[in-house]
Amino acid sequence: MSLSIILVLIILGLILLLIEILILPGTAIIGLAGIGFIIASVYSAYHSLGTEMGHIILSGTIVASILVI
Repeated sequence: MSLSIILVLIILGLILLLIEILILPGTAIIGLAGIGFIIASVYSAYHSLGTEMGHIILSGTIVASILVI
């Protein structure tokens, strides 16, 4: 999986988390889908791009998630 697809999955997951928090609070399906997209993207980064790039993407995703929440 390429880096661009992984970044799209992360952005889509963060957008879904924002929708869950700001627009539709209480609907766990959207929040769980966002978390699922983020987990899938981090897994794909480790699997496709290697450990070093996986660590970079994981740390960036954690920082972005904290900023979103």
